[in-house]
Amino acid sequence: MLSLDQENTLFDRPGNIDPNEDFVDFTIGAPGADLLQEVTKLALAASQEALSAPDAHFLLQYGAAKGLGSFRKELARWLEHEYQESSIDPSRLTVTSGATQSFTNIVTLFTCPDTVFLIEDPTYFLALDLVREQRKDSTILPVPTDESGIILENLEDLLKKHSPKEKNIWPNRFPFMLYLVPTHNNPTGRSLTHERRVELVKLAAKYNVLVVCDDVYDILRYEDRADAPKRLVAYDYEINKEAAGTVISNGTFSKLFGPGIRLGWIEAKEDLINAISESGLNNSGGSPNQFASGIMTQLLASGKLSSFVDGLRDIYSSRLKALMSVLTTQLPSSCQVLHPKGGYFVWILLPKHVNTRELLTRCREETHVIFSPGDRFSLAGQTNHCLRLCFAYNPEKRITDGAQRLCQFLASQLK
Repeated sequence: MLSLDQENTLFDRPGNIDPNEDFVDFTIGAPGADLLQEVTKLALAASQEALSAPDAHFLLQYGAAKGLGSFRKELARWLEHEYQESSIDPSRLTVTSGATQSFTNIVTLFTCPDTVFLIEDPTYFLALDLVREQRKDSTILPVPTDESGIILENLEDLLKKHSPKEKNIWPNRFPFMLYLVPTHNNPTGRSLTHERRVELVKLAAKYNVLVVCDDVYDILRYEDRADAPKRLVAYDYEINKEAAGTVISNGTFSKLFGPGIRLGWIEAKEDLINAISESGLNNSGGSPNQFASGIMTQLLASGKLSSFVDGLRDIYSSRLKALMSVLTTQLPSSCQVLHPKGGYFVWILLPKHVNTRELLTRCREETHVIFSPGDRFSLAGQTNHCLRLCFAYNPEKRITDGAQRLCQFLASQLK
């Protein structure tokens, strides 16, 4: 039982706090305390500047339907730079309180009990939970992936098989919703190829599929950014120019600044954006997180966020290299490790007969290291032999030490 003074973050739960000083947690997908200490300084200065403006009081009022106009303007400019896109229209952006809240709102607004949910497999496990909570009677189907991302032949087979004929699809709701993390995927780190992105957008228009892209890791790219594939929402603009929107880009500052700021954005064609901004949620409470939008406006306009994110990429790149240096030299030869070009996670495949869930308890007891077992990420039950490591949360020395202990443990178990 934790005292109230110990309940400070999502990770402060019974069983999460380990008494061993050498405990290494590779499960937490969030910035570490060392990085958030730097964020605190930036947030303090930006807050003081935002609140010093003569009209600062409006930051404490209900927000405009799509969100603070000055924030959306600065956000559009910043996204143009980060994505190397020529023009991002602020009218196609709406403010959210992060990717999780916006995902639940998307499910509420654009689906119904007869909507068929298609989830890339493996996937972010909490997305499955969110769908199940809101649409407990809906059909949820896994779509397999390979090294190039979601397999479109399998996806189209499912779309044909589950035609909406004779189904009670509510007005302005989609018969299908596809959820995926197309860039630096959670958990595999893989990215959907350019060719498949183009074909996926065409399929979405053909079968009336709402494609929800968890674009939370796109900007955390550690290799050549020039060869990064365009976002699916950009392809939706190009390929389906006059048609209604079929793609939503769901973004957040949680991975780029700090989860506690609870600030994100959605980008899509106007019909989808207007449906979100005119929803009951926004009509009642205004655009979420008006105050945080004002703080972030200062950070975007001053260039301080860009400088911080540049440094963040360098730090995460070094942490990834430290982890991969150990894994590529000390993992048993029967294991395979995927080397991501960005994001937060490294995915390891053990021999097929191994169940990483069964290894986890022994690993914690014997090495004081924990990882995310593969069974959490697959609706189809195809990844029980896999595990996920997050390299963002811990400093390099702790990453190296924890990875060495993990490799030694796996070597002892896979003899």
